[in-house]
Amino acid sequence: MKANVRSKKSDKPAKHSRVTKKLAKPIPSKQISSRKTKKPIARATIPRPRKLKTSSVVALVPAHNEEDIITETIASLMNQTLPLKYVLIIADNCTDNTTKIVKKLQKDYGADRLRLMKTRRNKFKKAGALNQGFNSLIDRPKYIFGMDADSILDSKIIEAGVRQFKREPNTAGICSAYRTLPLKHGSTRWQKYLWRIQNIEFGLANAWRVEN
Repeated sequence: MKANVRSKKSDKPAKHSRVTKKLAKPIPSKQISSRKTKKPIARATIPRPRKLKTSSVVALVPAHNEEDIITETIASLMNQTLPLKYVLIIADNCTDNTTKIVKKLQKDYGADRLRLMKTRRNKFKKAGALNQGFNSLIDRPKYIFGMDADSILDSKIIEAGVRQFKREPNTAGICSAYRTLPLKHGSTRWQKYLWRIQNIEFGLANAWRVEN
């Protein structure tokens, strides 16, 4: 008749309730030190503006009697997305106020960033002024940017040029596209004629560059 006899163990209450109570108590810090903990949620931060690095590009700008536009030219050079190392204005036999204007702007931009020199016995106009400016450089920059003093630049032209040189290391020189500025009010008939001729010339030159 052993089949009808209940064991004493089956009459005892289940122990799972006691175990549950024990687990409900806080676990000592020593026991949970090895367990993984959730990482703190990162707080949203305002991104800092990217600090522009000064490029290794020096601009050589020969200028002959450009008092009407030299201020705008220099401003377009100084407001590049990739700042120039410095700008060298080469005053070539100026008889107007170009030199005085540049000296005044040096106080705003700094004489280190905006430099000025005068040509000596230059008989070769723009090419001679550029050569004298290049020979006056004490340090040899990685890139040299030459432009006319009556030009106004796009703000990203230096950045785009450096990027192109890095993309094609074997490239020796880059020429940008250009267009004429609007005519000033009160221009003479001769000035209007020259302006139209220049538009045609620049348009053909830019088209040739795209094809080649």
